[in-house]
Amino acid sequence: DKAAKMKFEKKQTIECSFQPLGIKFVTDNAIYILTKESVYLQCFQYDESKSLFVENGTLAVCTALKNAAISQDVKMPESVLETDSRGQIKLVKVQQKPAFAKNEELWNNSSRLLTAKKRAARRRKRRREGGNVD
Repeated sequence: DKAAKMKFEKKQTIECSFQPLGIKFVTDNAIYILTKESVYLQCFQYDESKSLFVENGTLAVCTALKNAAISQDVKMPESVLETDSRGQIKLVKVQQKPAFAKNEELWNNSSRLLTAKKRAARRRKRRREGGNVD
């Protein structure tokens, strides 16, 4: 059995300056970690000579993001579960665009499933009452 022969071994622990809000493996040799203020984005690249990931804060994307965030006074949450004064989670993934936006197709409408369910319920109700069925 192939699964029984597999073994995972911890190679390295990566130290972050703050609790990570998101982690992305960009290529085979780079990891980006989204964090809180003052750092915003930590970049680690694989160093083959050391066989370890080492921090590389000089990457253009890291410095550009940090400069933009500082100039706009961006305040990052402490964790992905932090809530605002109304109890809503601060860090929310952007959902699908609303239907009928510019160049938006009807089948990309995220509310179409709910509309179809309501229509089917009305149809079943008419059948039970003995009315016409479309």
